[in-house]
Amino acid sequence: MARELSQSEFRPVAFELELSNKHGVRALEVKLSDGTSVTVGGKMDRVDIMRCGEKSFVRVIDYKTGAKEFNLSDVLFGLNLQMLIYLEAFCKNPASGHEQKIPAGVLYLPSVSTTLNLDRDEDLGKLEKEKMKKLSTYLVVMFMIMYWIFRVIVVLMAQLGKEFIVAPLNMNFEIIILFAFLICAILVVKRKVLGAALYLGIYGVYFGADITEKVKILANNEVLTLSQMSSLFFSIIGIIIPIAVLINLLLDKERMAHPVDKKTDWFYKNEQFDRKMDERADKNNYRTL
Repeated sequence: MARELSQSEFRPVAFELELSNKHGVRALEVKLSDGTSVTVGGKMDRVDIMRCGEKSFVRVIDYKTGAKEFNLSDVLFGLNLQMLIYLEAFCKNPASGHEQKIPAGVLYLPSVSTTLNLDRDEDLGKLEKEKMKKLSTYLVVMFMIMYWIFRVIVVLMAQLGKEFIVAPLNMNFEIIILFAFLICAILVVKRKVLGAALYLGIYGVYFGADITEKVKILANNEVLTLSQMSSLFFSIIGIIIPIAVLINLLLDKERMAHPVDKKTDWFYKNEQFDRKMDERADKNNYRTL
């Protein structure tokens, strides 16, 4: 959808345009064989126009929350005519302009996609970046904050002298990384790889030492106590989360550098397909407008 909007010459001219004899676009009136007439009304979600000189090509768009298929066989039997009626009504409406209006088509678009405010000529890499900010960023930051809150509770319980499932490995260093986390989180929200690298480095040093110590105990065929097992478990989590954050940012960086759209790349990025079309066009002396 983003690629189509950035490359198409169609421009939205109306939203929620009513098909009515009172206001909006005049309702379509159909004369029947017995002399009576039927007036068809409704509301068009969106109308796009592409202007070429004195001609205007019109398309009507309908937003759907679920799946919708358009079958030509339905139209032949007089079914599923809503969008085509809207298109015909707009093209025949004198109030919508004096230029010649030519029906170009109808489209069904999903209304559940993530909405982003971008300029028409905005780079698609920025679009991918904005999507990541709305989706993956919130997810990884949520896990980061949850674990940070847990470590804050660990420090507070130790300061109050109360028992908890784990204890700080080093109180002074634990307090330092709690504040250092805030800087890392800000950088991660801004999609900076440096933030994830610092996050992994700080947590790797702190929790990595604890993991190494517990592994040595196990290597000597010794049994870990319950507190040691809890400490090992949460130390591993303290390493996994920063690794996941770093991988997420690196993948986002790769996606932004090489955006992929499976719905359109088969056409726009298929050199073999382009070559075949060019050969066929030259052979048959085709012409394009």
